[in-house]
Amino acid sequence: MSIARLQKEMLTNLPYYEERVDLAAAFRWTARLNMHEAVANHFSLSVNEDGSKFLMNPNQVHFSRIKASDLLLIDANDPETLSGPNAPDPTAWGLHGAIHRNVPHARCAMHVHSIHATVLASLPTRLCRRSTRTRPCSSTATSSTPIMAGWPSRKRASAARSCSPTRRSK
Repeated sequence: MSIARLQKEMLTNLPYYEERVDLAAAFRWTARLNMHEAVANHFSLSVNEDGSKFLMNPNQVHFSRIKASDLLLIDANDPETLSGPNAPDPTAWGLHGAIHRNVPHARCAMHVHSIHATVLASLPTRLCRRSTRTRPCSSTATSSTPIMAGWPSRKRASAARSCSPTRRSK
């Protein structure tokens, strides 16, 4: 047994230590890539076979500051989790809990609101999913939307694919 392994075991009593370290690194790397805008961003990592228990970031902690010891161990089947002193965001608990319960092989779920996606979602017109052209999501629309005209074509195509065809502006 190596000295590093002995020291690690002696220094922590956290359950799922390796998973915590990996998930904390993912948070910090996401911040380094500048993909951490807004406050409703959450990552979760399932730690059991049926997906009912998972690690998730606490509320109001910047991604660049999350440590392994900050991560919350959440039970997706226990609504009392929301009444604890370090309760997770209820929406994040519901979303990530449902993902891990219903798709247990999806071990990690990463949910961010990047600044570009937030801007696109705030526009009065949507981009159609079925096309890489920028136009309002309407069957009668024929005019072009210049919103993303300066973007590289791969970003325009990616943004167009990510828009939901079922949500339309009023």
